[in-house]
Amino acid sequence: MYPTILVPLDGSELAETILPVARDLARRSHAPLLLLRIAARGANTEAAAYLHKQASALQAAGCEAATVVRSGPVAETILAHADEVRADLIAMSTHGRGGLSRVVMGSVADRVVRGGRMPVVLVRAGTEPRGQFALRRILAPVDGTPLAEQSLVHAQRLAGAFDAEVLLLSIWDGMGYQLGSFPANELEMKKQEEHAIAKYYIIETTHRLQKQGVRVHWKLLSGHVSQCIVETARANGSDLIVMATHGLTGISRMVEGSIADEVLRTSPVPLLLVRGIAPQ
Repeated sequence: MYPTILVPLDGSELAETILPVARDLARRSHAPLLLLRIAARGANTEAAAYLHKQASALQAAGCEAATVVRSGPVAETILAHADEVRADLIAMSTHGRGGLSRVVMGSVADRVVRGGRMPVVLVRAGTEPRGQFALRRILAPVDGTPLAEQSLVHAQRLAGAFDAEVLLLSIWDGMGYQLGSFPANELEMKKQEEHAIAKYYIIETTHRLQKQGVRVHWKLLSGHVSQCIVETARANGSDLIVMATHGLTGISRMVEGSIADEVLRTSPVPLLLVRGIAPQ
């Protein structure tokens, strides 16, 4: 599933909140964890000792774990090393002290998600799973675009590996129709048409995944996109949200706007962001 998982750490307890998720993903994927610390010059020995301690604990828990210390700009160094080792997933906490402390509100996570070829799983401090990460329910917001479909591939793979169920969530926020752009009766017809298209897509997608052996059901909502995602995750008891980071419409605008930040700030569960690659 994810043959190599890169885990950036900065020496803080907050950065370590990603470890239960990374550990179980590695077990299910039969994949090694590569722990990366980006240290200031002259601090390599201390950084290496810290990573060795973390790797030893992971190895005692049945995971294969290796370590590496690098120096340089945080996001750029994470991405460069991910490419160097051909990492299939980056797993990191959403904030911590020191090197990764700007992840949620700053530019590190944004640059990692935008600049990397691989998905990134993020855990917001304060919502980290305790003990073993149990992935039983996956929330997968989709909007019918090819880019959003790319995240669905990851949701399907995770569901298979963890024997988890998937909830497909389609949301229409109505932003495509401005007040006064159509006569009232025509506007209502446009909304009904959009609703019918969204419902047809999510039902067809549900049937497609069911035929492939995935335990999946669906939900169609109208409202503020990030709020609907977070509220559905809470109500459904989701353990992970899997979503694309950009696209053309609906939830797929998230990197270009504020939706990704809003979900990250308020999500009660880890978030796996898949950077959509537009077809050439």
